[in-house]
Amino acid sequence: MKKKLSLITLFFFVSIASVFAQFHVSSPDLVNESEMAKKYTCDGADISPTIIWKNLPPTTLSIAVLVEDPDAPNGSFCHWIIYNIEPKSGALPSGIKPGISPKGEFNQGQNDFSVKGYSGPCPPKGKTHRYIFTVYALDSLLPDYRPVDASEFKRLISDHILAKATITGLYKK
Repeated sequence: MKKKLSLITLFFFVSIASVFAQFHVSSPDLVNESEMAKKYTCDGADISPTIIWKNLPPTTLSIAVLVEDPDAPNGSFCHWIIYNIEPKSGALPSGIKPGISPKGEFNQGQNDFSVKGYSGPCPPKGKTHRYIFTVYALDSLLPDYRPVDASEFKRLISDHILAKATITGLYKK
């Protein structure tokens, strides 16, 4: 009896731990709160980094990512909006091209450079800027009826966020 109770107790604690596991974002290309590699910026290849997510809420229907520079001279500056990503994929690969996915795998909004896709860090010379990659677990897909900018994107997701997590890169010219 003692051995069965131990297995049941172990199962209970593992089950409880998985329920309370937090939504988490990471990247092999970014170290949180550290300098971003030049290839992800306008001074390099200007390609998007890999983004990985774990521990999704069970009712997640889509993933969305917003990248903003809160240190821009005129206030927060949007560098990337990508949404309607299949949650089970677990990651976005590096180097996603601007525009709409040819396979319908995701949609991209219009950033503050007027590009429908990723535009990497490109701060003015001077202080270090933060580039906050916020990954959202959503309970729905978003409509793609026009180029969505950051304010419209935030409005569209506001009632659909199940969880969010961030990773922050730094860059200075």
